[in-house]
Amino acid sequence: MPHLNIQNTPLYYEEQGRGFPLVFIHGMGLSHVSWHGQIKHFSKNFRVITYDMRGHGRSGVSLAQKPADYLVTLSRDLKQLLNFLKIKKAHFIAYSTGTLVLLQFLREYREICERAVLTGAFPRLSNPYMYAKIGMSYALTLMNASGYEARGVALSNGSTEQEIGLFMNEARKVRRSEALLLLRSLFSCDLTKFLHELNVPILLLYGGNERYMMKYRHILLTSLPRAEVCLVPKTSHACPTKASYTFNMLVEDFLTAR
Repeated sequence: MPHLNIQNTPLYYEEQGRGFPLVFIHGMGLSHVSWHGQIKHFSKNFRVITYDMRGHGRSGVSLAQKPADYLVTLSRDLKQLLNFLKIKKAHFIAYSTGTLVLLQFLREYREICERAVLTGAFPRLSNPYMYAKIGMSYALTLMNASGYEARGVALSNGSTEQEIGLFMNEARKVRRSEALLLLRSLFSCDLTKFLHELNVPILLLYGGNERYMMKYRHILLTSLPRAEVCLVPKTSHACPTKASYTFNMLVEDFLTAR
């Protein structure tokens, strides 16, 4: 199994297909496995790279980390992975919490990005629903209620019984210490101040049922110079898995547009 060792933290990754690099970044509680519906589709025409963020899936855990620096650490993990794979330019697709990692990455290394897709993105916590959602996850993780949290992740992302079981297995692998670090980092994170500097084509994808994300859609659409937004009808937050066919078609159209 391929791992890249980053300061004694092994980072697991996979590659499939040939062509222009296409990098996927999963959300909290998930892993590279959550992109299985995209890997099969996009590896026909792209060099698809998926990986597990530290503390998730088959990757290792952090040593000493501060919550305030954690997103920077995650973005630099991605940069080191790209350096190792000799990738100088790529498309990026991120989901949920992974969009914060990608936005932080673009803040530091935007010249590497050709096009980006942000799915269910929120550049900061700014509404009661999101504070409550993240706060509940933090409380459950703090109480070590990993089974309950894993089931929630699996049910909210899985579209079939088989997929729910698959995601449940991956969610159970998340290290408690890493989950707490990531959740703490979200409470102080604010990536809105530099959005106007990201002059790369960006597609914002949201589920049509994500009404609580309207504020974030507005912030991103009006702040990013080259952003466009698309809502996937009758779908929740988990567009890549709950509406994988529509998601793949929208992303493919965006990535291949001239």
